Amino acid sequence: LFEQAKTIVENDELTIRQKKNEIEKIRKKWFDETGRNDFSEAFKLYEQFKKLMEELHQQYVEYIQKIKAEFPKNLEKKQELIKRLEEAQRNVEDPEELRKILNEVIQEWKKIGEVPREQKAKLHDRLFRTIKYIFYLRLFPDKAKRKGRKLFNEDVEKEIFKTRLQIIMASPNPLNKLKQERQKVYEKRRREQEKIRKIEKTLNTLQIDDPTGVFKSQMEARKNNALKRKEMYDEELKYINEAINQLLNAEKQEDTSTGNIHDETNQQEIQNNVEEITQENNNENSEE
Repeated sequence: LFEQAKTIVENDELTIRQKKNEIEKIRKKWFDETGRNDFSEAFKLYEQFKKLMEELHQQYVEYIQKIKAEFPKNLEKKQELIKRLEEAQRNVEDPEELRKILNEVIQEWKKIGEVPREQKAKLHDRLFRTIKYIFYLRLFPDKAKRKGRKLFNEDVEKEIFKTRLQIIMASPNPLNKLKQERQKVYEKRRREQEKIRKIEKTLNTLQIDDPTGVFKSQMEARKNNALKRKEMYDEELKYINEAINQLLNAEKQEDTSTGNIHDETNQQEIQNNVEEITQENNNENSEE
């Protein structure tokens, strides 16, 4: 374990975060296998291991300080990109030119580092609100129908979702963000499934006098709309699961290229994530 730890710390191909995560796995394994017995030989070796951890911790502290020092500059860059997009949304008439600007902004956004946590949600809300206006009001104005007070069209929402997925994939720690996004989409899908169930129950137990069939037609229309949205969320879940599997496979290849360090542990993590996807799919099928 000590030799594995030395290999990790000295491996320049690993990022500081990867090193930290791998060393933490070794630390847990160390105590599981050797405990903290002061009289054992393992304790003497642990003192050397502890020095390695302290060295790595200092590197990590310096790394975090460097990232935080870049927060103001990164925030300013992202705010400028949103301003550029907002101005384009208001002033650029040509759809192709507008799409070109949108793609340029997304590519630039991907290159910019992290921003303060308290600003992140507000920044992303503003970005995706602007992207939504661009898709509905500029790129697909013929589909800009309102659902209540909101703009909604399945085809446009698919385009917006793909754009959102691009940005998530380029963000720090995309795997966790994808899992969070999957949970949100799964919850939206569950709500549509519940709507469909209630409408079908209403139609099956319809007792009111409806000679013209207007009420039944309205209920059928509501059911069809819910089915379309459910299908849209099914497709989004498919895209998210494919992206998660892509990241997991990339992690697996990275482990192989760096000498299969903790291959067994990483394989278990990958298996756990695959099982999460399978379990959610099983939950969906059981609901249906």
